[in-house]
Amino acid sequence: VLLSPGFLGLMLAGVVAADMSSISCVGISLSALFVRNIYLVLFPHRTEAEGVRLGRVVILAALVSGIGVATLFTDILALAKVGLTLGVSFGAAIWIIFKWRRVTHAGVLIGVTISLIVIVVIPFAVMVSSALRELPALHGMTHEHTMKSVRSARAPDVAAGLANKAGEQIESATVIGSRAIFFERIIAIDPADASVGRRGEGRFHFELYLLSFVGLDLAGWHPAKLLTAIYCFDAIFPFVLIFGLSLVTKENSPAMADRFYAKMRTPVKTDPDEDAVVLA
Repeated sequence: VLLSPGFLGLMLAGVVAADMSSISCVGISLSALFVRNIYLVLFPHRTEAEGVRLGRVVILAALVSGIGVATLFTDILALAKVGLTLGVSFGAAIWIIFKWRRVTHAGVLIGVTISLIVIVVIPFAVMVSSALRELPALHGMTHEHTMKSVRSARAPDVAAGLANKAGEQIESATVIGSRAIFFERIIAIDPADASVGRRGEGRFHFELYLLSFVGLDLAGWHPAKLLTAIYCFDAIFPFVLIFGLSLVTKENSPAMADRFYAKMRTPVKTDPDEDAVVLA
């Protein structure tokens, strides 16, 4: 509406160009992290040329994965909400590593793995499974809610007979319809034939499915409360796992922990020899 066709195309080209630069940076970072922290750890004697070739494959895999994820969503808001939860598991692990010496390798590895399975893998697995999306047990809906509020009357309210004069305090009611609990929405498989059944659309909220087993009346919750429960679960669950697993698994070597925290808290020097002396 605000831009003519030529300027609209120019704006879109600028947005795409800016996005491509960000994606290229992220792709290179992902490939470098994978090659240096996984591939070279498992195969330390590989050449640099092999690492570069593998890095290119990782970039291609990341781009293809992004296209695959985009095809699963029809709502940009739902995709944005998923993006908020993807890095929670790693963020929790990094925060705990920086703040708590008792954290263990096994606690972080197992905790992050389980968190990713619960928050990422299972929801996406259900999304690509037609049989699970059409399972009636996952089609739970919330009850219809009526929210009442008090507001000042306006001229249209007076004309409609809802108030005697403008500014008078009147009570209004807003009806919040029934919403899907475990999916973004529930739709009919065939709108022309209701007997065919329904299926879930959007992200599968496995967090709410787990909470339903502890006796919570999710059907009586408002949609905003359900969304809050998802974010709270995703934020707390990785911390609980890593803390708990670290307490029951073998402690790391004290010498290794001392070196890690000394290196983390020692300013880096540009000269490698000077840096080694300061670190020691």
